[in-house]
Amino acid sequence: MAGIAVNYLLLLGLTHVCFPRARRHTWKLLNLSYYNQESGRYSIGWDDTFLVMHWIVMFTGLRVFVMEYIMSPLAEKGGIHKKKERIRFAEQAWIYVYYGLFWSLGMVLCIPYGTSIWL
Repeated sequence: MAGIAVNYLLLLGLTHVCFPRARRHTWKLLNLSYYNQESGRYSIGWDDTFLVMHWIVMFTGLRVFVMEYIMSPLAEKGGIHKKKERIRFAEQAWIYVYYGLFWSLGMVLCIPYGTSIWL
């Protein structure tokens, strides 16, 4: 799966950079749509589906990469030699990293705006 995600990202990046006429299509995968200049906010529409699908592929590829190329070798260095146990370690380590990172990011984003986390 990591190979598919990398190929997708390379194809998207090269298409966006090398073919200026294709940017109106690739732009939907890289940016939010439906910007309202009067209010300075974004609204919701069907073109947002492209951005969501792009991030699904991105996070799936990131998960596979971290599990296969970082956590599994780390487990083997730590003395876990059975494949099933290495996979289990990699899954649990990914969950730890994912939730630790995004919980922290959520706190950084919420606190400066006066959002109370204790409601």
